[in-house]
Amino acid sequence: MAILTVYTKLLDKSLTGARIIDMGSTRKAALDYYPTDNRYVIKAGSRIRAKAAKSIPVAIRKRRDELFAIPSIMHPEGDFYTLKMDVELLVNSPSAAASFCTGTAMQGTTAWIDADKRSFASVIK
Repeated sequence: MAILTVYTKLLDKSLTGARIIDMGSTRKAALDYYPTDNRYVIKAGSRIRAKAAKSIPVAIRKRRDELFAIPSIMHPEGDFYTLKMDVELLVNSPSAAASFCTGTAMQGTTAWIDADKRSFASVIK
């Protein structure tokens, strides 16, 4: 499994920011997190791993499969899909958002790391 790295760019004085998962040299997924209403939005241009492991939560697998089937939202590119538009995930945790991107069960509070090597949990607390 690839090491995940998240780079943070604060968009305003709240803790809303763009975070990028690095799943390899050019395979990145960006996430905006809105803490006031606990929303997770995967950004257009994000790369989503196509193959899902058995460990991925069932609800996340189902959502991925639904979106993979819509060409106006997802474009297949080898082992990854690229999002053509922002997608708000109806999830309530950074783990679910990370699992959506990587295709495997993830502990989102530790998988998401910002440019200063801080975990999602320490940035958002």
